[in-house]
Amino acid sequence: MKRDEVDVFRVDARHGAVHEALLNWAAWARAKRSPMYSRSPLWKLARIGYRQSHAPLVREVIDDAAAVRVEKVIAALPPLHRDAMRWWYVWQWPSTRVFARMHGLTIAALLQVCDDARDMVANQIKAVA
Repeated sequence: MKRDEVDVFRVDARHGAVHEALLNWAAWARAKRSPMYSRSPLWKLARIGYRQSHAPLVREVIDDAAAVRVEKVIAALPPLHRDAMRWWYVWQWPSTRVFARMHGLTIAALLQVCDDARDMVANQIKAVA
């Protein structure tokens, strides 16, 4: 019997506003250059064609100040929820199954952790605002 797959990447309608804030935060978090390219004496060995030092970073950040506020909220979350948010929005690796296995979760439990983390972020953002 084939297992029904759970879509971890679905976002409930009630999380619409916080999802937009988290997408802004994710773009802000991804827009930082790797320190390897600026400090490493072996910069010539860097992978060519991926992100050159002379190529401008494409930033999709709407509001830097809001992204910093969200980063502070994310950093204060419990470790599992914090890692789930960083995985879902910023890292996007490892795969869903590997991430769930690393944390001892099922796919359905991972979906619940992501939903709970969005609720926590939404509550903290409302408390700060």
